[in-house]
Amino acid sequence: EQTIRIARESFPDDRTLRFTLAAALERQGKAEEAEQVFKRLLEEDADDAASANYLGYMWAEAGENLEQALALVQQAVELEPENGAFNDSLGWAHFQLGQYEEARGFLEKAASLVGDDAVVFEHLGDLYVALGSPDKARIYYERALDLEDENSAAVRDKLNRLAPP
Repeated sequence: EQTIRIARESFPDDRTLRFTLAAALERQGKAEEAEQVFKRLLEEDADDAASANYLGYMWAEAGENLEQALALVQQAVELEPENGAFNDSLGWAHFQLGQYEEARGFLEKAASLVGDDAVVFEHLGDLYVALGSPDKARIYYERALDLEDENSAAVRDKLNRLAPP
């Protein structure tokens, strides 16, 4: 983070550096600071799909500002409809709002666009648990585990909590 801040001081108008700083802040658990940077980026350029998606997903993941999160990730998908990460974010925002049928289409599209993202498959597993389809959930949780990411232990726990096949 310190290196990014120094670079940002040298290049204060560099949007990529500011985006990278915001992402680093979010990953360090400094969500409020990250939020402020993303909001400033969006104030300067309302069509910044990456910032809209990141902020919207941050809020959706935290279960906060869900209507605003939904609006931001919808905007990102409108700007880049074939972006798998953005479709995942939109599906996740719908999921967090309890709009499971709306979520399904976006999450399935995300999985078809980015077939190597464990988070997308975990989201699909969560969706199918919510829809009462544990067999489908199991398939997606197993795909997520095959991709081994930092959330594998949590996915394994979710899989173990499902009723046996």
